[in-house]
Amino acid sequence: MNAFTTEEFERNFKDLYKPLCLFALRFTGRIYDAEDIVQQVFVDVWDKKRHHYDRKSQIVFIS
Repeated sequence: MNAFTTEEFERNFKDLYKPLCLFALRFTGRIYDAEDIVQQVFVDVWDKKRHHYDRKSQIVFIS
C-alpha cells in the first residue's frame, strides 16, 4: 500500500476545498473560520502521510 502522491493530494484539494468550505460555513457562519478549518484538515491529512491512499477513504476522513 502506497501513500498518496502530491498530485493526488493536490487534485483532492482542488476538488474538495470549496464544497468542504461551504459545508463548514453552515456550522461556523463565517467564511474565514470555515476556510481555516478546511485548510487545517488538509494539513493534518498531509502530515499524517496516510499509508493507504484511497480517494474514497480520504474523502470520508476529511468529512
